[in-house]
Amino acid sequence: MNPTHTLSVTAKMMDRFSPPLCVDLDGTLIRTDLLHEAVLLLLRRNFLYLFCLPFWLLAGKAALKHRVAQLVAIDPAGLPYNRQALAWIHEQKERGRYIVLATASNRQFADKIAAHLGCFDEVLASDSSHNLSAEAKRAALVKRFGDKGFDYAGNSREDLAVWKHCHRAIVVHASPRISDAAQEMALVTKEFPKPATKLKTWFRAARAHQWVKNLLVFVPLITAHRYLDIAAVKSASLLFLAFSAAASTTYVINDLLDLTADRRHPIKSSRPFACGDLYLWQGLILALFCLAATAVFAAFLPLSACVILGCYLILTLAYSIWLKQALILDVLVLATLYTIRIIAGGAATNIKLSEWLISFSLFLFLSLAICKRSSELMALLTANKTRSAGRSYKTKDLEPLNICGISSGMVACLLILLYGSSQQATSLYASPRVLYLLCPILFYWISRLWILTFRGVLKEDPILFAVRDRTSYMVVIAVIVVVMFAAFVQTPLNRFLQ
Repeated sequence: MNPTHTLSVTAKMMDRFSPPLCVDLDGTLIRTDLLHEAVLLLLRRNFLYLFCLPFWLLAGKAALKHRVAQLVAIDPAGLPYNRQALAWIHEQKERGRYIVLATASNRQFADKIAAHLGCFDEVLASDSSHNLSAEAKRAALVKRFGDKGFDYAGNSREDLAVWKHCHRAIVVHASPRISDAAQEMALVTKEFPKPATKLKTWFRAARAHQWVKNLLVFVPLITAHRYLDIAAVKSASLLFLAFSAAASTTYVINDLLDLTADRRHPIKSSRPFACGDLYLWQGLILALFCLAATAVFAAFLPLSACVILGCYLILTLAYSIWLKQALILDVLVLATLYTIRIIAGGAATNIKLSEWLISFSLFLFLSLAICKRSSELMALLTANKTRSAGRSYKTKDLEPLNICGISSGMVACLLILLYGSSQQATSLYASPRVLYLLCPILFYWISRLWILTFRGVLKEDPILFAVRDRTSYMVVIAVIVVVMFAAFVQTPLNRFLQ
């Protein structure tokens, strides 16, 4: 007989007679908290439920969980599972152990997760009147299996009461303090260490790479030729910091409210909250911190700039909660949010903006916003899907959407052409007709962007794509050369075209 096979059979027999393995859910089996997830889903459906939650809590935490579970549905397949712990649980199941899901989450959620995973023989969970947490969970497990009659896998302070009465303890993603406490009161036979939360993860959650969009606040300085005005540059810099903090506030809130859709997305599923790298309560702290930073930077800005910044925050939050699901209205809002940055830059530096600049900005960013939606639909088409999660678009909308987006880009090119012969351009530039050269440059960049979208190459925000695109840098250099030449050089071309 094969000795290895004999040892394997012996191990399975020993595990079959081992105490039941009881596994916690929140923070242990999954890298999130189901109550937090469910509340966010509820608020995503209707933000007014926020005012109902305190009254439901008056009846007890169990009643709150039960009420929320009746109103929302959790998708078990999309939850961020602790893969290492789950693989080990499946291994224990294959060896014949009796596996129990013991959780403080509501039974409605627990039963769905147990059915989805298929490795649990029994489920102990909270109901409408009993919250199965800490001492209540200990009492239930001791009553069911006897004192020291079960092994228990957990992660939090509430699990200490259970570990004290278990046969063996399994510590999963616990803090060092909880892990040490578990070692003192139970025989810890296995531990899954909690991955360290790196500073990079926090910056990813705040979407620091998106701050590049806030450089638009410097556009009024450049178009008004006041880039050497120290006071104006200082105000614009403070506004940049304020907008970056405000944008991060709204990005975090958006990610917290959009967890389900993000987890279904091939790229967004790697975001820190969607994949469980950060807990949802940490997201709330990060959003409050960014909001406080916004207020600090805004305190040094003119009142008009603060009002515009406040409008940006309100509009962005409205977009995250409601407007992003509205057909076409969502891209109009995105174009407006880009243009608001430019308007705020003018308010912060006391520079009067021209109708040309505002109109050009609206049409250019409308084209880019539609381009982003088209790229998402192209990805869905490639994946043989018909509808975008969390959006109102279908793949059959691609053709009219593309027409709108390309047309908006061409209108932006036309506005550049008309601006070159305007009275305002004549007063600001030595050779305003040289600005006509910007039209073919912009036409080339926009057309190339859309062609890449049709090819399925563009898989992200067009502005973030441009930041990583060498050709876009060449276009920016060409634009700077043309603008500087038009501003400071008197050319025969200008006299010829007059």
